[in-house]
Amino acid sequence: MFKYFSLSVFFLSVIVYAGSFRVPSNPSMSQKLGQMLLLGFRGTEATEQSHVVQDILSQKIGGVILFDTDKPSRTSPRNIVSYQQVNRLICGLQSFSKIPLLVAVDQEGGQVSRLKPEAGFPFLPSAKIMSRLSSDSLTVLAYNCALNLRDLGININLAPVVDLNIDPSSKAIAALGRSFGSDTATVIRCASIFLDAHYHSGVFSTLKHFPGHGSGRGDTHEGIVDVTNTWRKTELVPFRSLINSGMVSAVMTNHVYNSKLDPVYPATLSSSIINGILRQDLSWNGLVITDDLQMDAIRKKYSLEETLELSIKAGADILLIGNNSFAPYDSSLAQKAMNILMNLVSTGKITHARVDSSWARIMTLKKKLPRLNTETIPVRLLCVNPDSTSIFNDCFNDNGFDIRNLYTGENQPYNKVLIDSLLKNWWPDAIILPYPVHLSQKLPSLVSKLRSSIQNLNPNNPKPVMYGFIHTTDTANQKIIMDRYYKKNQISTILKLIEVSLWNEKAVSLNIRDLKSDTLYRLVPFAAQNSGRISDVSSVIKANLRKSENKKSAKKKLSSGNMSLKR
Repeated sequence: MFKYFSLSVFFLSVIVYAGSFRVPSNPSMSQKLGQMLLLGFRGTEATEQSHVVQDILSQKIGGVILFDTDKPSRTSPRNIVSYQQVNRLICGLQSFSKIPLLVAVDQEGGQVSRLKPEAGFPFLPSAKIMSRLSSDSLTVLAYNCALNLRDLGININLAPVVDLNIDPSSKAIAALGRSFGSDTATVIRCASIFLDAHYHSGVFSTLKHFPGHGSGRGDTHEGIVDVTNTWRKTELVPFRSLINSGMVSAVMTNHVYNSKLDPVYPATLSSSIINGILRQDLSWNGLVITDDLQMDAIRKKYSLEETLELSIKAGADILLIGNNSFAPYDSSLAQKAMNILMNLVSTGKITHARVDSSWARIMTLKKKLPRLNTETIPVRLLCVNPDSTSIFNDCFNDNGFDIRNLYTGENQPYNKVLIDSLLKNWWPDAIILPYPVHLSQKLPSLVSKLRSSIQNLNPNNPKPVMYGFIHTTDTANQKIIMDRYYKKNQISTILKLIEVSLWNEKAVSLNIRDLKSDTLYRLVPFAAQNSGRISDVSSVIKANLRKSENKKSAKKKLSSGNMSLKR
């Protein structure tokens, strides 16, 4: 198993919410119904005047979903501009809600990635590509994804896709590389790693699209998809196996129609499928989330009132309405939905008991939300030990994947840097990841001190050495940055090499404060495989830092800098 580290750089000072919350002892019906709504919205900031904040305050909605692109206007950005902006947005939204919001995103990888490298987020390949990776490689990518979601404040990922790739011409699944494959064992292996990473990172994950979308040739975004003659019972196998793992937070239903499972309704609106197959046959008693109820497969056949009534009766707990289809954007959607839901309850079409069961499931999940400490917000730089081959070789060459395919489509921004021959010639063992982080200009000197300090602990330790690159998240400079990757005489102003001798794999958390900029950096290895010498690391690094700075200033800063080394 290769070794990998995460470099965290802290640059914000905000608070989302602290720890567990007190569930209302006597919630109103409007509170309960509001918690069942997961809505999309326009805007990159959370101000009291924004529609989404008004929906949180007045309609008590239970969650939001973030998108990068606004489909009705066909423009970007919708909610996502940069790392710092997304974190500020989420923190702002949470500050207006008494009950913590579920903040959702579709971060499957590949083309279905709302957090894109162009905006400064880590690249995540498609499920199709990830299925070809070793378990170690996939673990790195999955943890990198989950930990970044956690640090942003996104607490539920609407992934992984566990649909079997049955129809290779499927517009919604196969054509977009969203499936891990047609083999149940492969899908279960990859999805298990994805789930495990999210589970241990404190991020909820969602199996989708129940009871299977991979056998449908069409796309439910565009209309009805009938899988009556193509759906197979084996499509339930990944759901059954993964549900039994205990790491699943939610299951998302799809909108496909299968007359053999329900002669009238598509899956999202079918009690036979949700209450019958999912809850009874597969023994799932957790959260059920609908796919976007504004997809044309639903919107063109059912009114909003019919959709909400049928989906709740079918067993759905959270009603996802993205407000981001090709239908016009509706700023009053939350109020309309709440009026409909209240009327359904008051007329007896939806029972109090039915609402209470969803309320209980939602509160059970939200009580598991981790304590979010956002006094400092980390951004991670992934580094891998080239002694076990570089991440490039491990992830692609060793898995029989033709590297020429990396230059196409969705992977272009990432792989221009990943396999750039010029950079590889400079540093043959380097792992070159365009992993943007916002850093002060003081980092190079700090890295030099850190490198010397750690390598001095074991001067006879041969290679491996860890390599990585970093650059700014300033979106205005993205083009300049990408251009300068290819100019050797300018690259030092953008990229800085980090070399850390792998003298030890023992899990430690190393906090270093730059004495000039007063910026805190943290170096954290994910894995803890072997024991090693760590008792004297803190004193060695402190000593080296003191030598390079004014002693009085160093003493004063270190006393308040929380420099620590944790086992």
